[in-house]
Amino acid sequence: MSIISSYDNYLDQLKKTNLVEKWNGYISSKEQLKTRLEEYGIPKRNTESWRYTSAKFLNDLQFQFNILLESQKDEDLSSEVQKLLLKDCYHLVIVNGVFFKSLSQLPIDGLSIEAITNDNQSSKEKNFENFDQLEEKSSFSFSPALNILNQLYSIETIKITLGKGLQLNQPLQILNLTHAQDKLNVIANPTVFLELSENSKASILYSSQGSDSVKYAVNSQIRANLHEGAQLELVNETRQSFQAYHMDQILVNLSRNSTLKYLDYNISSLLSRHELVVNLNSEGSTAEVLGVSLLQKTEHCDHQTKIHFKASHTQAEQLYKNILDDQTRAVFSGTVYIDLDLFDVNSAQLNNNLLLSNTAESNSKPILMIHSDDVKATHGSTVGQLNEEELFYLQSRAISYDRAKELVSMGFLIQVIEKMENSLIKSYLKQGLVDKYLKTKSRQSVRHLE
Repeated sequence: MSIISSYDNYLDQLKKTNLVEKWNGYISSKEQLKTRLEEYGIPKRNTESWRYTSAKFLNDLQFQFNILLESQKDEDLSSEVQKLLLKDCYHLVIVNGVFFKSLSQLPIDGLSIEAITNDNQSSKEKNFENFDQLEEKSSFSFSPALNILNQLYSIETIKITLGKGLQLNQPLQILNLTHAQDKLNVIANPTVFLELSENSKASILYSSQGSDSVKYAVNSQIRANLHEGAQLELVNETRQSFQAYHMDQILVNLSRNSTLKYLDYNISSLLSRHELVVNLNSEGSTAEVLGVSLLQKTEHCDHQTKIHFKASHTQAEQLYKNILDDQTRAVFSGTVYIDLDLFDVNSAQLNNNLLLSNTAESNSKPILMIHSDDVKATHGSTVGQLNEEELFYLQSRAISYDRAKELVSMGFLIQVIEKMENSLIKSYLKQGLVDKYLKTKSRQSVRHLE
């Protein structure tokens, strides 16, 4: 049973909740989405953007849906959520695509949260009207199948609005939790819409996590509007189980003098696919797009970035770094598109890969589409192994080989994390890298001793 034929299971789950009563008038639209998904089909390897990543699991696994309402939460779920929430943060909790207000902790003034269900489709269409102008066949849209898949199986859209001039004094952690409850092959499709009003500012950690005990999949979508002077620091954290399939699509529209600092932070998932579209729509808009991945065992991580310059006096930098061990694979495809008759545009793109194993593999593909003369656009890609001279230098300072290897490896990724602004988020991300690295190496040491 493929993800497309799982639609009947999805409707059965809805019938067990009060949501189906609200959606009676909208089921026909869902049927249309299903038809469109059948027409597009699951992405195949003969599509260029899917050349190195297989979506075959969407056809092979028998997916189930675990639609939970807030009234159904139990102590186990509450306990699981509390363990994953960071201190000194505001919290917004999403469980299997549904907003749980009682598990969230949010500022009182200036920030509003609205869970838009499909009974209020006109409101949803109004909120997304700027995004829907993107044609599906355009090179600057998401993969059609993943986009439709999210729309088809999304339960509600969580809209987060920062009022004019609001500057959050703490980071906002959005916990995107996949709660399987011992079900096999659960899939969740959360949808988040961020609206940052004029001169507002926020640091947001979008943290996707789930249980290690079962196989599951996530196909999430984030869309953000940054109005004039708005500043957004957004971390997209993938900390799933080693059995999880993770996909996300993120679209950011930047207005005049708005600023985006974005980090893809990937430390755990059997397979992950990240699609990012950034539109620099007005003069003075700037974006810094970053990525770090620590891959081990047979993990596979695919980054697809698309930066579209639509105005003069704009700039965007990309820096993605991957550490690959064992039989892992990293894919990076970065497209930069600069419109006609623009000037004073700066674009830089760099992808660095550190291989710790002879069986790891990295694929990098920069794509530059430049239609103006007065621009600066650079790109680069490197693949290499640990520098033995650096390791020797550290060993000469009475540092063991394993410790030297750890320091050099972690320094390679932490250099990117240091570019983020919020100190609490930086500390959390750096600790996550170290914990995963040491945990895996300690297991290898135990196996070696045995």
